[in-house]
Amino acid sequence: EDDWKLNKVTKININEIKVNSLDQGEGKSKITTFHVFAKGAIEEKDNFLLYPTVGYKGGVEFYTRDPEITFNGYAHINFKNPKAKTDWFSINEAINPKKMQFHFNEPKSPEGNAILAGIGLNNRDSAGMYTVFMGSKPSKSDENVFDAKGVCIQNETTGEYIFGDSARVLGDATEGNIMKYNDNTGAVSCEGKVSLGIEFGAIETTSAGTVTTNINEGNNYNFDLTLGMNLEFSKDMNEKIASLLKMDFENGELDLTTEKFTKQMSELIQDPKDEKKFFEELTKSGTVVKPKDLNYNLMISDTKFTFDPSDMTYRSKGQIGIVSYGEKSLAVKVDGYIEFGAQRSSGYFNIYLKSTLGDWIFISYKSSNVQFLTSYDELNALITATDPEKRKIVRDNGKFYVFALGSQTKAKAFLERMKALNAK
Repeated sequence: EDDWKLNKVTKININEIKVNSLDQGEGKSKITTFHVFAKGAIEEKDNFLLYPTVGYKGGVEFYTRDPEITFNGYAHINFKNPKAKTDWFSINEAINPKKMQFHFNEPKSPEGNAILAGIGLNNRDSAGMYTVFMGSKPSKSDENVFDAKGVCIQNETTGEYIFGDSARVLGDATEGNIMKYNDNTGAVSCEGKVSLGIEFGAIETTSAGTVTTNINEGNNYNFDLTLGMNLEFSKDMNEKIASLLKMDFENGELDLTTEKFTKQMSELIQDPKDEKKFFEELTKSGTVVKPKDLNYNLMISDTKFTFDPSDMTYRSKGQIGIVSYGEKSLAVKVDGYIEFGAQRSSGYFNIYLKSTLGDWIFISYKSSNVQFLTSYDELNALITATDPEKRKIVRDNGKFYVFALGSQTKAKAFLERMKALNAK
């Protein structure tokens, strides 16, 4: 009773009560004990609190042999900040009132809507990118940019709410998604697997890293990612691109020994054996040897992006770190711009890389078509020399894209637009 003294409710309506017997041992040593089991219900008007900031409504189960009460209903976090978006969400758990902690996997609202602790993206209307803390998404079709499912606790010292993978939040695991929210400042930080929430047809992406925002400061989201794209061309082109990136485009070394890179690659490599082998080779030779399950032709890292809500677009800020291209380990910093955009029908992207000698490579994608253009005539010639049928890259699932020579006008327009945006 003392554990629940923070609640105003002192009476709970009981709709079922019975005594269960439990036998332990056999023969003359058998001991039979009796335990009371009861079920009741708490209504929203009762203003019942599981914890000082968490309300509850729904079913309650008492069993005298268990030290904790089981709650099977809906909880609600009562944040102080009115901008913190939340909702009633389903729980079914034995609760220890002395320390805030509840688990969740696929929680639902009372109306049956999916509940998210993380960041969502609606690229079809003005909702754009948003953060919710155990809240319903505006639309069922919204994409999850970051999903911190698992467990929720509150830091007793700072008051910070922490959502995410149970092994990481409660244990010493270094992998798994985690989101922290400070209700006093509005600051949000996320770390783990990240999705762009945009599809590029046959060109799949994977990414891990950090996302930061502040719900008090508008719709500003900052990303720091390691990202893979299975963007490829003909064999000759792939080899030439890799060689040029290393020889002509390097404008600094990409440090692959940082804790950040280690964490992000650990999130992307699924098999622990592959992960161990990857880092052993990296430590031994400084070379990136991608495991088979990380089959992405272009790998970048230590690359910052901001999300522009005005046109639903991610844009890179600063240098681009290229880990590898094809099978070639690079570990170089390159100047340029990357843009990932969302449209109603599909996504699009633009990549512009600048060499230290004034040369450039421009790649754009839209509606299953990739345009490639560069200042290197011999590389452009490889496209025109490729049979049109072999310019079609087909995946096992039937999805495909076609690559062709791009437009210099489009490349120039993109460059000028990026320069203008970065000058603001």
